[in-house]
Amino acid sequence: MVNKTDQKNLFFSVRIILLIIAFGTISLHIVKLSTNHWVIGSDGLGYYAHIRSLIIDHDLDYENEFRDFNPFGHSVQNFRQRTRTGYVANKYPIGPALLWAPFFIAAHVLTIGINHLGFNLQTNGYSFLYQLFTGAGTTFYGVLGLYFIFKIVNRYFSSKISASAIGAIFLSTNLIHYFICEPSMAHILSMFSVSLFLYLCLKDFDKKTTSSFLFCGLTAGLMTMMRYQNALFAIVPLIELSIGCFRRGFSWKKFSGSMKMGIVLLAAAGFAFLPQLLVLKVIFGLNTATTSTATTFAGSGDYMLNSFNYFTPKLLSVLFSPHHGLIYWTPIIFICLIGMILFSQKKTLQGTILLSCFILQWYINAAWHDWTFGNAFGARAFINCTAIFTLGLATVFDRYAVNKKTITLMLIFIITANLSFMSQFLLKIIPQSEPVTWSTVIAGNFDLITMLKSKVSHLLKRIN
Repeated sequence: MVNKTDQKNLFFSVRIILLIIAFGTISLHIVKLSTNHWVIGSDGLGYYAHIRSLIIDHDLDYENEFRDFNPFGHSVQNFRQRTRTGYVANKYPIGPALLWAPFFIAAHVLTIGINHLGFNLQTNGYSFLYQLFTGAGTTFYGVLGLYFIFKIVNRYFSSKISASAIGAIFLSTNLIHYFICEPSMAHILSMFSVSLFLYLCLKDFDKKTTSSFLFCGLTAGLMTMMRYQNALFAIVPLIELSIGCFRRGFSWKKFSGSMKMGIVLLAAAGFAFLPQLLVLKVIFGLNTATTSTATTFAGSGDYMLNSFNYFTPKLLSVLFSPHHGLIYWTPIIFICLIGMILFSQKKTLQGTILLSCFILQWYINAAWHDWTFGNAFGARAFINCTAIFTLGLATVFDRYAVNKKTITLMLIFIITANLSFMSQFLLKIIPQSEPVTWSTVIAGNFDLITMLKSKVSHLLKRIN
C-alpha cells in the first residue's frame, strides 16, 4: 500500500497524463472534423444510430441513419431488410449510446441555440458539434476509465509506478488508436465500464456490504451493454461470494448470506441491463425465429450461439497470428501477462481471479467465427482487459525497478514502434484487414518517412 506522502507528491503526475490525453485527443478530433472527416464511422455508425434515432426521430427505426448518413460507405446493416417486428436490425448494443446521451443532448441544444443567433448549422445529429461532442464523450469516459485503472493499480504499487504504467499502456498498445482514430467504436467505453466494475470489485474485496454488491451489479449490467462479452468479468464478485461460504469453515449461515448478496448482485445487473432488453424486444421481438424476409436476432447472426466455435477456438492464432494477433501486434502485452503471473504470486486470490478473467476473454474471442475482428488495429476485442494489462505492467516495473534505464530504453523502443505501426496502418502503407508481418512493418518505416517528408514539403510550399 502507498504511503500518504508519496500519494500527495506524485498523484499530480497521473492527472497531468490524463489531461494531456484528453486535450490531445479532443484537439485531434477537431483537426479530423475540420478536414471533412467524421469522428463517427465504421461500427460506430451502428452504436450511434441508437441515440440519434431516439433523440432526433423519436423512434428506433434506423433506416435513414444507415441509408442517408454513411458518406464514406462503411459497412452497415441492410436497411432494406426488416425484422419480424418491422424494424431495421441493429446488432450493436445500446450501452455506448446511453453514455453518449448527455453529450449528444448538449450538442443538440447548443446547435439549436447557435442557429437562433443567425447561423445555419444542421440539426440532423451528424453535423460538427454532434460529432465533436460524441468524440469528447468517448474521451471523457476513456480518461475516467484510466483513472479507475490508476486507482486499482495504486492499491498495490506507488503512484509513480501506477502513473508510469498507465502512460506506457496508452502509448504502446492499440488503446491510443481507438481513443484518437475510432472513438465511435465501443472499445474505449468498454474499457471504462470494465475498469469501473473491477475497481468497485477490488476496492473492498472480501469486505463487501449489500450496497457494494448492488453497485457492482449495476456496473455489471452497464458493462454488458457496452459489449456482451464483458458479462464474463462478473466472475469476480461471484467467486468472492463462493469463497466467502468456505472461508474458516462452511456454515449454512454464511451460505445463506452469500446467496442473498448474489441475488442483489444479479438483480441489480438485470435491472441495469433492462434498456438493452427493451430495445431487443422492440426490434426483434421475443421469438427469434425468422421468415424468409426477416433478419436474424442479431441482424447478421454475429452474436448467435452458433457463431462461436466453442470446441475449436483459435487460441494460439488470436494471440500470435500476423492477422491481428494480440501479442504479435502488441508485444508489450506479453510482458503484461508475465507481470500478472508475478502479481498472482504476491496477491494469489485477486491475481488468479483477474488472470481467469483474461483467460475467459481469450477463449471467447478465439471461439468467435471472426476472431481477427475485421478491419482492426490489433486485437481490439481485448481492450476491455486494459486494467489487467496495466496491473501486470506495473508489477514488472516494481519487480525490476533497479533496472530503470533498461526498462526506459525498452519502453521508448516499444512506444516508437507502436506509433510507427499505427501511422502505417492509418496511411494504408500496410493492409488494414489482412495479415501483416513484422518484416513488412519494418520495411514500411521507409515508406512512412518518405510519405511524411512529402507531406511536410507540400505544407511548407503552401505556407511560402
